Amino acid sequence: MPRTRTKKEPSVFRASFTSRTTSVLLTLALIVSTAGCSDYPITVDELIITDIVVGDGKEAITGKGVGVHYTGWIYDWTESDGRGVRFDSSHDRGIPFNFAPGGGATIKGWEVGVPGMRAGGKRELLIPSTMAYGERGGGGGKIPPNTDLLFEIELILVRD
Repeated sequence: MPRTRTKKEPSVFRASFTSRTTSVLLTLALIVSTAGCSDYPITVDELIITDIVVGDGKEAITGKGVGVHYTGWIYDWTESDGRGVRFDSSHDRGIPFNFAPGGGATIKGWEVGVPGMRAGGKRELLIPSTMAYGERGGGGGKIPPNTDLLFEIELILVRD
């Protein structure tokens, strides 16, 4: 089951400090403990769904056609928003992408991550490589093998 959260929910580490000295010491400990970690990227092991806007239209369900606008990025854990290299966007073409969730026409992260959205909603999907293009890579060479992806998806319509 994918983990779902909203932008209102905290997704960062929080701590309260009783003294400035404690704060400084903990900050230094964090910096020292993460020094040199750039060689060890953080990978995603499950689909993470974040609702940015909850729509009020029809609900997307498996097997029913939908139209979405989307933008896709290579997930980059060093960026505060996770957005690395942008590799595709339906906005560039000016037309929504149409598919039926569950029909196998898209990556598994979309097949699982779009159902449950409502028309007018916007959702972020952080997709592990195992639910994206896996070992083969994709996007005509734009997406390397074993790459986690980040998508922002806006559900435009749900077909009857």
